[in-house]
Amino acid sequence: MNATPHINPDFAKGARLGDAVELAASLGVCKNTVWNHVGARRIPAVRLGSVVRFHLPSVLRALGVKQVITALLLLLATSASAADFAGFVRAIHQVETSGRTGAILGDGGRSLGPLQVSRAAWQDSRVGGRYEDVADLAVATRVLRAYLTRYAPAALASEDWTTCARVWNGGPRGASKAATVGYARAVVGRLQ
Repeated sequence: MNATPHINPDFAKGARLGDAVELAASLGVCKNTVWNHVGARRIPAVRLGSVVRFHLPSVLRALGVKQVITALLLLLATSASAADFAGFVRAIHQVETSGRTGAILGDGGRSLGPLQVSRAAWQDSRVGGRYEDVADLAVATRVLRAYLTRYAPAALASEDWTTCARVWNGGPRGASKAATVGYARAVVGRLQ
């Protein structure tokens, strides 16, 4: 991952960008193959902060895939976006509590439930009810979405799960904290 990504000037503003996992899944290859092609400058990429993203149409053109296949893959990637947040929630759930549910206490009693919601995160999310309600996965998921909508709206909208995980783990400025990098890697490594 030491490769310096090639910045493609053809990236359209506002175009949907994908990450290495998504690109690998779209192409039916492993993400190491994607990184090998980035390092060899055969796949155009752009660095957005600490995250390398791919403009899927440019990548597919660079690899010589016909426009019909390009359109189909982009249609699949776009239609899967609702499931992507669900996959992110499953990954957080696995990292936080190994998929357990209920009133699980963590962080020395400072976090509760399957997604390990702190009282501060629950309050910041502005989801109603009682803090104890976060023991329910559906409520904890609403808290997670509301929290990210408030503190990482661009990352949530662009499905930048690395940034979302860092903010969830480290608070509103979590994306800039070195301490959240390992957590984000653990979450992204479990995305399905």
